[in-house]
Amino acid sequence: MSDSGTFGLMTTFYEQLKEAPIKAEALRRSQLAMIRGETRLGEGEVITPLN
Repeated sequence: MSDSGTFGLMTTFYEQLKEAPIKAEALRRSQLAMIRGETRLGEGEVITPLN
């Protein structure tokens, strides 16, 4: 995974952690968002499902 991919994953992880306080669930949701293309880099910023 590239640095930008890691940045996207971790950004989504911390957003998900606010809604799902169990770390494993927040990570699972973040990984699924990456697989589905809901978390991506666009125009110099991270686009996530929650923003």
